[in-house]
Amino acid sequence: MTLRSLALLALAIAATFASEAAAEGVPRLPRPVRKGQKVAVTIDSAPPQAVIYLDDKMFGIVGYTPFTGKLTKGEYKLIVELVGYKSAERSIKVDRAAKEFFVPLERLM
Repeated sequence: MTLRSLALLALAIAATFASEAAAEGVPRLPRPVRKGQKVAVTIDSAPPQAVIYLDDKMFGIVGYTPFTGKLTKGEYKLIVELVGYKSAERSIKVDRAAKEFFVPLERLM
């Protein structure tokens, strides 16, 4: 890959992230770095394909349900949203014993 193609790829990626943040109406800030042991976690919802945020929406989208990834042990605010459903927020504590999280979403009337 040439330097020019790498630069174009970087610009495309930056534009994608900027358009996601603009679409969300939320300025994106870098997520604070957490130090410590990482734990494999799963986050799911009913229905699936909901947007997952951790701690605050200003840090951007973490992924979509069902999600499998690694998070640093500790406490988080889990925010799960799906169009047509009420937003769900809950505090979670990630550790070896607590690594699977399920969020049922309530349909809007």
